[in-house]
Amino acid sequence: MGKEKSGVDPRSWDAVNLPDWMKSYASSMGYRKMTAVQASCLPQFLEKGADVVVEAVTGSGKTLAFLMPTVNKVLGVEDLKRHHIAAIVVSPTRELATQIHSVLVSMLEFHEPSAQLLPFLQEEEKRPDATCPVVVPQLLVGGTTTPAQDLAFFLRHSPNLLIATPGRLVELLASPYVHCKGAAGFEVLILDEADRLLDLGFKPDIQRILGHLPKQRRTGLFSASVSDAVSEIIRVGLRNPVKITVRVKSLKDGGIIEDRKVPASLQLSYLKGPASHKLPLLCQLLEKLAQRPQRSMIFLSTCAAVDYFQHVLPLLLPEGFSLVCLHGKHPSKPAIQVSDNDAASASERIRQLVRTDRALYDKASKAFVSWVRSYASHQAASIFRVADLDWADLGNAWGLLRLPKMPEVKSWDGDRLLGQEVDWETYSYKDKAREKQRIETLEAEKEARAKGEFPDAANKAKKRKKNTEAWSGKLERERRRNKAVDKVKAADADAEFTGFDD
Repeated sequence: MGKEKSGVDPRSWDAVNLPDWMKSYASSMGYRKMTAVQASCLPQFLEKGADVVVEAVTGSGKTLAFLMPTVNKVLGVEDLKRHHIAAIVVSPTRELATQIHSVLVSMLEFHEPSAQLLPFLQEEEKRPDATCPVVVPQLLVGGTTTPAQDLAFFLRHSPNLLIATPGRLVELLASPYVHCKGAAGFEVLILDEADRLLDLGFKPDIQRILGHLPKQRRTGLFSASVSDAVSEIIRVGLRNPVKITVRVKSLKDGGIIEDRKVPASLQLSYLKGPASHKLPLLCQLLEKLAQRPQRSMIFLSTCAAVDYFQHVLPLLLPEGFSLVCLHGKHPSKPAIQVSDNDAASASERIRQLVRTDRALYDKASKAFVSWVRSYASHQAASIFRVADLDWADLGNAWGLLRLPKMPEVKSWDGDRLLGQEVDWETYSYKDKAREKQRIETLEAEKEARAKGEFPDAANKAKKRKKNTEAWSGKLERERRRNKAVDKVKAADADAEFTGFDD
């Protein structure tokens, strides 16, 4: 895509009229420039106010392409009454809806007025009223809440942007307490993955949703393909839409360009074989891939099949693979509870490992000091205060045998040995050379003590002053000193090499 006459790259974020906080969010997500679908869609939605039909592949960045203008429109609504909706995003599955909701919440963290209200949405009390335009989201999906709970959330917090699956949305819109049709303020309807919405049989629900909404609105339809059924929704639900088609193109041999329906980075392969060979083929594939996959997904057609094969597959899978069962009727939140005994058991297992090699103790101390230094330099230091840390609990969490000596714990009056008994004289290194050096140093110290050869008062004072510095500071100073020594050595080597040439 070339440069415009103004000299601004049409895929630059400066090419569209977005608030700075939204551009900061895009930058934090790794979008240095807009993707093709974003660059095509945002100007139509933001500046021209047109309905859009976007045909784009998965992974093209279309979630932000519709969330950004939707949020911008909601923030532009003035004096929106309570229990009135400004925008709706419809998704075919609860997993996709949940993903969109997560992206929206992460975006709103960059909008300070909205971010301040987000924690109140987890409470049972009514959220405080906002003094300026904000976005208040609500997720409407099955399997996590009941319709009654959805309505109670709506009445309590008065969200103005809904992200929903069709069935739950229809149930909420049917309530007389939920207002959008004929109410000033409704701005945007987004139909995401429209082809899947129709494939899954949601056409009647889509028609009911359109019936609840005012005709004077902006509508965006996003789909991987535009079938006849999708075209019918376009004809009924959109007004003179702008058609945007974004496909990935790849060069084939001979210079032929092929349109793709999937991202170019996605590799699709398949194996053919008798039904009785499927599971052995799967296991061999996982075992013999050049790069062992960290995560794999095995799809089955029914929940009952998943329930059965979760017991069978562990017997056949290669060693090192663990299995997690997931389907629509499976509990969405596993019951997780850690007791004090569980935590103590984990700490003891770590300590048993550390006791086997003094080198691990050294690494633990160095790692802990570096973590404390990182924590102390946190940007939100007023929240993450070193003075509030529970040193005993942290020592147990890290499996430390004792807390390192550092100024941060100087005023702490707890047990710095963390209740551990260690014979430090016999605590050895696995590495024989290091252990030999440790023993020689220990013997030399014993001989010095026996002869009464202790450091003089000046050296003691110097040592005490040095010990008041945090380990993290010592490590940083040592790192800089080593770096300087390396530079000198490199310069000497270059000079020697030049002399050899002469």
